[in-house]
Amino acid sequence: EKLKPNPTFKNEVLAIRCNKGQDTLEYAINSKGTRKRAVTQLLLEYYDESDIESRFLPCVQLGDVAALKRIWQQTGGDKAKQKKLISLTDRMNRNAFILVCKTGNFSTLNWLLSLNDEEKDGDEEDELNLTQTTEIQTRTRYGGTTKSKTTPLLTVLENDKRRQYEETGSSNYYSQSNNDDDRKLSDEEKENYFKCAQLILSKTNNKKGMVFEQNKEQRDALMLTCRNGNYPATQFLLSQLNDRDKKQMIGRKDQYSYTHFTNAVYGGDMKIVTEIYKLFIKYGKETLVTDDRSSVSLALKDGMIDIAKFLLFDLVTDAMKSWKNLNMYISQAKTTRKFTLKLQTWIHSFFESIDLFNDISDITNVFNWLLRELSDDMETMDLLLSRIKTDETTKADFIKKTYCLRTVCQANQTQALQRILQYLGDVIKPIFSSHALLDALQKGNEQ
Repeated sequence: EKLKPNPTFKNEVLAIRCNKGQDTLEYAINSKGTRKRAVTQLLLEYYDESDIESRFLPCVQLGDVAALKRIWQQTGGDKAKQKKLISLTDRMNRNAFILVCKTGNFSTLNWLLSLNDEEKDGDEEDELNLTQTTEIQTRTRYGGTTKSKTTPLLTVLENDKRRQYEETGSSNYYSQSNNDDDRKLSDEEKENYFKCAQLILSKTNNKKGMVFEQNKEQRDALMLTCRNGNYPATQFLLSQLNDRDKKQMIGRKDQYSYTHFTNAVYGGDMKIVTEIYKLFIKYGKETLVTDDRSSVSLALKDGMIDIAKFLLFDLVTDAMKSWKNLNMYISQAKTTRKFTLKLQTWIHSFFESIDLFNDISDITNVFNWLLRELSDDMETMDLLLSRIKTDETTKADFIKKTYCLRTVCQANQTQALQRILQYLGDVIKPIFSSHALLDALQKGNEQ
């Protein structure tokens, strides 16, 4: 209010830029504060009514259709001015369509597309080409920027995040889920994003081209819906493609070598996992699923009980192959009590079909996981030890590869030590036990 009498000073203040290059209005519209809308609307009042270019994109981001209609009327029907407004981009090179698809504002997108409908004349080329790939700048996690390509449809699906994940517990390894903005959307937001995707596809005849287009991670539209756990959008996209297109799409991989199935597992929706798996079976690409160990890793990291069970017991019929997958990634498993007890049950299930382990490497990670997570579970420990060969070479290999003596001494697990010594018998030699003895002395564990 105090700046109003001095318009020159007011303009200088609004033009001030932060260290990221954003002026006052950009800073407000891109903030995450609860009063973002109110603050942005307040700042817009300081701009002259005639300054339609400065107000257009912020109003698009706010979803203020009434303000946008007033701005459009101020063009006086001048086609050149209208075309300039529509082609405006922000500092990150995002046009009106990319911005409105990012926010998922259906009413604003519908209004923008209605302008396009008014401009069409018969079979004239669509002026607002929704299939056009736009090269934008995106901010990296370290504060820099990088170039990437996107389309309105990809932007909608990238931001319609419905991924299911546990709120508690943690993984022992870094999980990719930490990279994504996993803010939970409201039901209204989900509905608006879905309606935006439907509207965009209804406005083009090149549905295949739009769905096949890839973003910077080489993920197409179907991969994004799978990755975000978006079942309604997944069904909708598949309904837009014929069998030949689906066969051509299924089996593609993103830049991390993740297939549609792997992304479906990451998304955490069992219905999507089942639906996509059926497509791999239908088009003869089952091996891309059964040989995909990344899926097991993702399911264990995020504690997805239903999906992990499907991958370990339903997908692979060879019990030993499935056990090896579990042994490879169990150290990364989420450490919630519920998931830990479920893993314990599954390990017992494997013992019903596996009589003997020929290679100590096949049990190393499971053994160490038991010592760490279920140190008092002597029943599982006994079952595991009973399935290891009892010759001296195997026993020595067991000590070397599992570091079992040191592990139990460091953790003061006397009961587990007794079980291990009973299995090892007279194989214990100074070269194996000296460090473990030192660990026990340091812990002051007399037993």
